[in-house]
Amino acid sequence: MFRKRLGDYPTAALTVVSRTPGIVILFVLLAALPAAAASNLMISGPAPQNRANKIAVTGSTYYVSTSGSDTNPGTLAQPFRTIQRGINAAQPGDTIVVKKGTYGPGLARATYGHAEFNPNTGNGRSGTVGAGITLRAENPATEVPESERTILVGDGSGFGLYLNGVSFITIEGFE
Repeated sequence: MFRKRLGDYPTAALTVVSRTPGIVILFVLLAALPAAAASNLMISGPAPQNRANKIAVTGSTYYVSTSGSDTNPGTLAQPFRTIQRGINAAQPGDTIVVKKGTYGPGLARATYGHAEFNPNTGNGRSGTVGAGITLRAENPATEVPESERTILVGDGSGFGLYLNGVSFITIEGFE
């Protein structure tokens, strides 16, 4: 019998059965946790020894949708509306998933046609070594029909996404 505790979330019992004495395999689904979940997962139990193992849990996933709201928490069920809101929420190690749709003025960023990673203007931040920030389309553009793609449209400035003074940022799957 094992117990897990994630931040202020209730403790739940997990029973793990192993056919090999002294070897325990435990799978924990972390994607279902809210973005505010604690950054550490504590697993302890009597088998084979009563000791606690601390496993670092890196990164939250935030979601953006054309039907979302920037007052939402950015979860899959309650996504942000603008890409900029996702960028501003993201910390090193986090991922921002942008759902299908066309993101231009009002959807990439509330007042401009482009979203930006630009700490000089208070928008976004860098990732770090081993904990980058990933901005990715829900469906890679090359693998789905146009109606299922995530498209960034510029505001006449020539770009839909602007990066300035940042590092360890990964951009994936946009058209």
